[in-house]
Amino acid sequence: MYVLGLSCFYHDSAACLLHNGTILSAAQEERFSRTRFDADFPVEAIRFCLSAANISMPQVDRIAYYEKPSLKVERQIAFGHRTAPKGKDQNDIQLLQKLLGPHFGKAGWPLEPEKLRSYRHHDSHAASAFHPSPFQEAAIMTLDGVGEWDTSCFYLARPDRLELLESNQLPHSIGLLYAAFTDYCGFKVNSGEYKLMGLAAYGRPLYEGLIYEKMIAIPKRGFPTLEQRYFDFSGKSRMTTDHFLDLLQKPRRRPGQRITQHYMDIAASIQKVTENVILGLARQLHDATASENLCLAGGVALNCVANGRLRREGPFKRIWVQPAAGDAGSAVGAACLAQLEAVPASQNRPIAPMTTAALGPSFSDDELQRAIDAFAFLPDVEVEEIRGEEQLAKDAAAHLADDTIVGWFQGAMEFGPRALGNRSILANPMSAEIHKNLNMKIKFRESFRPFAPVLPLRAVENYFDLSGESPFMSFVAKLRPELRHEPADPQARGLAKLKQSRSSIPAVVHVDYSARIQTVTPQSDPLLHTLLEEFGLLSGHPVLVNTSFNVRGEPIVCYPSEALACFAGTYMDMLYLGHYRVKKKNPDFLLDTRFKDSFEDD
Repeated sequence: MYVLGLSCFYHDSAACLLHNGTILSAAQEERFSRTRFDADFPVEAIRFCLSAANISMPQVDRIAYYEKPSLKVERQIAFGHRTAPKGKDQNDIQLLQKLLGPHFGKAGWPLEPEKLRSYRHHDSHAASAFHPSPFQEAAIMTLDGVGEWDTSCFYLARPDRLELLESNQLPHSIGLLYAAFTDYCGFKVNSGEYKLMGLAAYGRPLYEGLIYEKMIAIPKRGFPTLEQRYFDFSGKSRMTTDHFLDLLQKPRRRPGQRITQHYMDIAASIQKVTENVILGLARQLHDATASENLCLAGGVALNCVANGRLRREGPFKRIWVQPAAGDAGSAVGAACLAQLEAVPASQNRPIAPMTTAALGPSFSDDELQRAIDAFAFLPDVEVEEIRGEEQLAKDAAAHLADDTIVGWFQGAMEFGPRALGNRSILANPMSAEIHKNLNMKIKFRESFRPFAPVLPLRAVENYFDLSGESPFMSFVAKLRPELRHEPADPQARGLAKLKQSRSSIPAVVHVDYSARIQTVTPQSDPLLHTLLEEFGLLSGHPVLVNTSFNVRGEPIVCYPSEALACFAGTYMDMLYLGHYRVKKKNPDFLLDTRFKDSFEDD
């Protein structure tokens, strides 16, 4: 049985293909269209999924959509959205035919109504969190801006069912609250929230009390409510009202404007409030279910700082976060729900656990060679083939130990917002200049944004206050106290903190000694694990900087040609494209000066 899961028409559109309960492939449309957070119908993601399984659309048994169109139309009309489609009185299958039919037809695919299924938005989130998890039972918490009406949900899950226990509804949304502050601080909603999270470490939560007093009410039991006089969630250009601005006593920051201490303190305040809300809700959910396992999904579950605190302070013994926790992952959840409808309830484990996020396109050596041969800047680079994974790892480790910044294009592309070692840029974490060079000369992005460490699972407790795995960069933890250095100026504030060295691996430790950690085992990624061990032998630290292979505003690279283009358009020193090492003859020469301007600022 083949099930195609789809999410689209809001943000992060994606497709996923299940075969008899196993996730064969999954990808976001942005990786093919090269439009960040692309919301359009995921035609190319679907093409990839079908091609990877070597099937055609008629062989798909069910097509699962990640939300209920009728409920979404109802909410859009209630909130005055003029973009709400006609036909609100029709059922979901009829609306899906209207919604998807033209796109299927344009792609040349038949759309058979009897194959269509739709599921509530938060049910899709919940299914994406639990069914691919390693658990046989769990509590689930889904948190996002809004689905059809729901904004937060509690579930109790078994392999054959999801039981909705309680939900919160629009306009009361912790996700939209965080988005409103993202907007106020001058970042794009639905894409800049991770910037706000990173900026929070530079500030103090001076406005935390004011937010509690005026904007949000947190009951002892139940979900928080928002004071609506401060917010406008009607879909207009701004998410806040004049009352919001009057309360904070400063105007919205304009995109690109200098970030002052005020906005850093605002970021720290809303981050602290969000963490406290999530922790309080988790405790309620634990009391209601008595489960030791927690699964998380929804856009708010990408707040890895909050996840780290939940892991340290929360009541659950084990936590699993869907690596594509936002709407892209809902394509997985919808497919799981459709699969379960066709599986007898007596089957013990109808969905196989998701042990990897490497679910996207991969390329043969011949395809990599053809991409190199077509590379426009070939006369300006040196290409060498390195056979054998051990030799490849040794070669890359030697260059990384010499402070070379390396593009790392290996295996299948990752699903979700994190590059996890297949479409990554790697660097030496011990270099004091690496953080600045990566942000300013490779990523072309804001200087305040931190980088993540990747290290072997066996070594994680030697460096960070984290026990157990973090394979998908879902959790932030602090550097162990004995590895911290007192900064030269402990009184430094704001972005001045960036200039203060804090450890022997400064490029992956944020200004508050935190890090978003990725752990690797010989089973999860043999090549990356070997590279880390080889680098550790040379440097004394089996830790590398791991950041996504892209520049500011660009989706993570998917195809070899895109990796080569990004390599040419940045000051990246070297690229390992499968077994091929591509090296610039003049590392100080930018081969393509126009590349970084090809993408809209995120």
